[in-house]
Amino acid sequence: MNLYGIMGRIFACSICCLWLSLVGAQSIENEQIQGATIDPGIRSEVEKHIRVSEVTDFNDVILFYDNLMIADLFQEDTLAFSIAENDTVYAMFHSYYYIGDDTIFISGTFGFDSGFGFIIFITGGTATVFHLVSMDQIPGLAYNPSEDLRISVEVPCYDTKLILSAVPDSIIDSPIYGYVEFKSEFYFAASDFVNGKEVLPRSKQRVNMKVYFVSSKYH
Repeated sequence: MNLYGIMGRIFACSICCLWLSLVGAQSIENEQIQGATIDPGIRSEVEKHIRVSEVTDFNDVILFYDNLMIADLFQEDTLAFSIAENDTVYAMFHSYYYIGDDTIFISGTFGFDSGFGFIIFITGGTATVFHLVSMDQIPGLAYNPSEDLRISVEVPCYDTKLILSAVPDSIIDSPIYGYVEFKSEFYFAASDFVNGKEVLPRSKQRVNMKVYFVSSKYH
C-alpha cells in the first residue's frame, strides 16, 4: 500500500474514533432521568455554597465539607425554626454516591453519626427523593405515632426538584455536583426518655430543605 493509502486509512480511523466518542458523549449528556435535570452548569452554583471542612480523614471514601444550611422545620403545622440562605449558617456535611446492580444511591447528610439530609434513589430511569433523618445509637424516630422507634427513617417527599451535573457512571470515577429541593411528609420523633423509657406523646415533624452538594463515588 502506498503512502496515500496508509494516510487515508489513518484519517478514516481517526474520524471513526472521533465520531464514536462524540456519540458516546452525546448519549451520556442527553441521558434522561425522570424527576431530575442533567446540567453540568450546576457545579458553579454548588461551589458558591460549600467550603472546605477541617474533617478530611475520610475524603478518599466520602466527601466531608462545610455546607450552607437552608431548612425549615415544622412541628405539626407550625414553623419551629427556619434557616434561610442569607443567614449563612454552615454545618459539617458529608455526601457520596453508590452504584448498585439496578439502583444508583446518592446520599447527603448534615452531621456525622446523627443528622439529617437526603437520600436519592435512581431506578429504572426515575429519581425518587427521600428526607433522611438519623439518630446516634438510641432509636428515637418513627413513621407513625404507634410503631417501634428506630435509629433512622427515610421520609417520602413532594414538590421535589433535582439537578445533577451528570449521571453517575460505573466506570468514570468523578464527583457529581447537584442541587436538591424538597418538602418532606410528616414523621415522628421521641420527645423524651425517663429511665430508658419513652415519654409520650411523640413530636410530629416535617422539613422543607434546599441543598447544594458534591458527592464522590463510594468504594
